[in-house]
Amino acid sequence: MEITFEFFLKKVDNTFSSTPELRRGQTIMNILWEVWPDKHKEIIGSDFDCFYCDDRVNSTLDKLKKDWLKK
Repeated sequence: MEITFEFFLKKVDNTFSSTPELRRGQTIMNILWEVWPDKHKEIIGSDFDCFYCDDRVNSTLDKLKKDWLKK
């Protein structure tokens, strides 16, 4: 099954609401690792890595949306 960006966002939202101990950026990066590990490896440590910085969430999601469309 091909994972869509919309499916990814829904999984992030569901996981985030059920794990209040995680920040949104942590949740995004954790789910990205599950569904697209190669993209996770590409983003980790870059300006789009939002695991430690929720200020990057919007730019990370913008990048992921664009990259998903190129898939």
